[in-house]
Amino acid sequence: MFKEIIYNAARHAQATRVEVRFHAGPRQLRLSVQDNGIGFDQGQTRSGNGLKNLRRRAADLGGTLEIETGPDKGTRVTLTAPGFLIP
Repeated sequence: MFKEIIYNAARHAQATRVEVRFHAGPRQLRLSVQDNGIGFDQGQTRSGNGLKNLRRRAADLGGTLEIETGPDKGTRVTLTAPGFLIP
């Protein structure tokens, strides 16, 4: 999922900066990728299944995928999933 999120930023965002944050705790994993690109209107129908597939894969992990974006506002994609307790 990380690779696909980065690929989307590189291919579509026209960004000059991408920031990646990752937190692995005992109960939760969180990955956040934010760019300063062109963003997009989430209400507009888009061809392809990239974001839909990412949401499905997050749900398969028992997690969520949050997308914050808007035209000319960049995009932040945050994946939150259950962590793994290490004995």
